[in-house]
Amino acid sequence: MAMTPDPQHESRSDGAATPQGDAVQTSKDTTEPELDTRVVDRAASALRAYTDHGWNRASPRILDQILSATRRSRPIQARGATGTFHVSDQVATAYLREAIDEVAGAEATHIGLELDDDVLVAVRLAVAVDYPRAVYPLADEVRRAARRCLKEVLGSIDPAPSIDVDVHIFDVNPPPELS
Repeated sequence: MAMTPDPQHESRSDGAATPQGDAVQTSKDTTEPELDTRVVDRAASALRAYTDHGWNRASPRILDQILSATRRSRPIQARGATGTFHVSDQVATAYLREAIDEVAGAEATHIGLELDDDVLVAVRLAVAVDYPRAVYPLADEVRRAARRCLKEVLGSIDPAPSIDVDVHIFDVNPPPELS
């Protein structure tokens, strides 16, 4: 939607409108009248600074709708008793998130899967940990949970690929008494 000035008014340099015929001069060479954007800029700045106090209540509902939307997925090679099949990367990610979130003191914040064609070669995990948990043992526990999950979801691929599982501590959650 284009914003055009009221034909009965022109913009002054201070942002106020004046009736035509006042002392405001405009160029007669241009076909579009010049607009003073300071009022719009101030309004946009105020809107950027405004935080709706109900956004956190709407967020889970919006997230559920986004997650239920149809998305493209990449197939990941897997093996079962009946042979080779493919699993959606979204399915693998959902199972990984659940497995990591079951580790006491850890919460998955991001899961990235790296594929070579349809073979999973690496998993990149970003995890939030609860304070005061020891980070290195917790990262090892998350890594073991991810490997167990991948074996359950993808089965045993012959030859067994070496899947790199990187755990990045993305955030530290404060103890409940400080929240």
